Amino acid sequence: MMKLSILFLLLTVAINVMGQNESETVQMVIDWQIGDKRLVETKTSSKFKVNDSLITSFDVSGSYIIEVLDTTDGYLLSYKQGETDFSMLLEGIPGLADSSSNMIKQIFTSIIEHMSGAELLVFVDRNSGLATDIRNREEVLKSVKDACFVTIQEIGKSKKNSEEVIEELNSKIDGMVAGMSHKIILTVINEVNLILQMYAVEFVVNSTITHDVLVYDVNALGPYADAEIPAQLNVQSRENNDFTMHITAETFYDQEALNKILREENPDIDENADLINIEEKEVYKFDLETGWIINYSQYMRFEMDSTIGESTITTVFTKI
Repeated sequence: MMKLSILFLLLTVAINVMGQNESETVQMVIDWQIGDKRLVETKTSSKFKVNDSLITSFDVSGSYIIEVLDTTDGYLLSYKQGETDFSMLLEGIPGLADSSSNMIKQIFTSIIEHMSGAELLVFVDRNSGLATDIRNREEVLKSVKDACFVTIQEIGKSKKNSEEVIEELNSKIDGMVAGMSHKIILTVINEVNLILQMYAVEFVVNSTITHDVLVYDVNALGPYADAEIPAQLNVQSRENNDFTMHITAETFYDQEALNKILREENPDIDENADLINIEEKEVYKFDLETGWIINYSQYMRFEMDSTIGESTITTVFTKI
């Protein structure tokens, strides 16, 4: 189950437009101003089933505030994390005792509580609309280390480890975070670009266009970090009378390439097993005057043999 859950990490698209007529295509124009603020409220729900029985579910709702701090060379944005509500269900997993289930839930809860109030300083490229840098890297890496320390402490308490053992583990965490700092920051940038990525996509107003793209895993620390999955991105737009734009993007993966990558990483997958199928759809609503996102939703589903995973994300941007 853990190997399959890796597939459920949300993916970010690297645009590689092939053979499009530039005169027909446009990109969403950003006109953010210093002092612009948006309250961003997000709800995420994920479910995993095996043989039609629910195994795990995650429900997270939270908020953060985005503020434009500078527009000199690009856009410097402050992302300030608000409070997060979290619920988790673990059932029917072989070998997972109630005590282990409770410990996992407590770890997630502690990390979320610890990250409340954290701030990211994100630099967004003016032309692409994508995040390219985190300007407070040291603070972010410290937050990651602190979250890991919280995890170690929770596990240590449950196993009744001595303070010396916990301190030794914390020392190892220091070295691990330092050694993986580049990939940690890259993962954070990828997470930010999950929503911003549509700014980099060309589309035809009130029509549909298809791009050949390469899809990368958001998680730069994971086993699929270097994988490139060929896919087609179908982009449909509709301009509304209230000076807003709806854009729907559906990703259709090259199934053979996708399953080849999975089997290379997981050689124990049965060669006769059905190929995995992934569905992914995103819907955006933009304010055409400012370029700000008004709302965003994503639906993702994968199916392989008797295992089905589904994830939905809904996000609302409110001017404050």
